[in-house]
Amino acid sequence: MAKLRVFCFHRISDEFSPAYPPIPVKVFDKICRYISRKYMAISIEDLPSLNNSRRKPYALVTFDDAYYDFYECAIPVLDKYKIPSLQHIVSDSAQSGNTFWTQDLNKIVEAYYLRKKDLEVPNYGIFKMNSTKDVEQTALKVYLNLLHNADRSNILSEISQGIDNEYEHTRMLTWTDLNKISKYNVSFGSHTHTHATLNDLLDDSVYEELSVSRKMIMENVQGTECLSLAFPNGQYNGRVVDIAKQCGYKYLFSTESMSVEIVNLQNVLPRFSIYNREWWKNNIKLRLMNYK
Repeated sequence: MAKLRVFCFHRISDEFSPAYPPIPVKVFDKICRYISRKYMAISIEDLPSLNNSRRKPYALVTFDDAYYDFYECAIPVLDKYKIPSLQHIVSDSAQSGNTFWTQDLNKIVEAYYLRKKDLEVPNYGIFKMNSTKDVEQTALKVYLNLLHNADRSNILSEISQGIDNEYEHTRMLTWTDLNKISKYNVSFGSHTHTHATLNDLLDDSVYEELSVSRKMIMENVQGTECLSLAFPNGQYNGRVVDIAKQCGYKYLFSTESMSVEIVNLQNVLPRFSIYNREWWKNNIKLRLMNYK
């Protein structure tokens, strides 16, 4: 029975960003070379016509968040290996050019480190910022503390005052950018409107996040059907799945690390997250996927 492995990427860049380290371009090149040799790379539009008797596994390469470095750094590599891709867009970011809260958090933490200041988070404590490892660990700890906190916007605003609200903002893909890259065999799906944690929202708010995003993507990216939704922060439940289907999404993506049989494509599709900066770590993970 044929297998499908869905890969999930975020940032591809040589930028120094210790809070959320991107995959360097040369490492991404090696990953894509491996995928092109070991898999039949497909687009999301190919899913209904996959051959269930095929022995070589299929690969679907997906990205979340729609960072500008996808255009700048990932597209040239994907095009080199003729690998189709699927980019999940945060529609508010595409509209405004602004990042969402998780990436703002990363950049705020990095700004504290660059200023050699300890970070104090209200009600959570003080975090030492002596090394890049401290930056990565602090960003993760604060993210987990704020993930289900309804007051996180105010908390982020308060801690940003400790650096005078001056921190680098990560460039996002706008509608103009997204239309430019559609010619590179890129399909587009939704990552909600504001990168909200859907489990924490009431039904009406979930519906708004998903319906508004899909409508905006279809209206602003020429020719896209917006078939898929990737759950922000990997958070979803049965209620969220039902609402997503009501909004017209055909394929739903999580972040569980496992393969899927192509007869089960109507279920929530798991994805292997690839994020290490070192090729050897990614190489091990790619090889271990054969057993999942």
